[in-house]
Amino acid sequence: MHRVEKSFAIFRRKFEWIGHLDPDFADAIVRSDPIGTLAHLQLGRAFVLSGDKLKAKAAYQDFLALWKDADSDIPIFKQAKAEAAISPPAKISRA
Repeated sequence: MHRVEKSFAIFRRKFEWIGHLDPDFADAIVRSDPIGTLAHLQLGRAFVLSGDKLKAKAAYQDFLALWKDADSDIPIFKQAKAEAAISPPAKISRA
């Protein structure tokens, strides 16, 4: 298993475990915690690097949906929108 796939599997298991206990709690973590929300962006980037364009697109869309009301001048939001708009995704900035 590639590192990206292994990391994603670990991430998914943790959220499935939390969601199994209380699905509303798991959803609240992702929506209210900046790290949980940014995890969607990082997953998108990881999928780009792994070559899985469909999963990358879905992860970027999830992130952008969670941040739909964000200030459009926030640098990471601008970068995520630019990355999501590229098809196929190009090299990702590691800033």
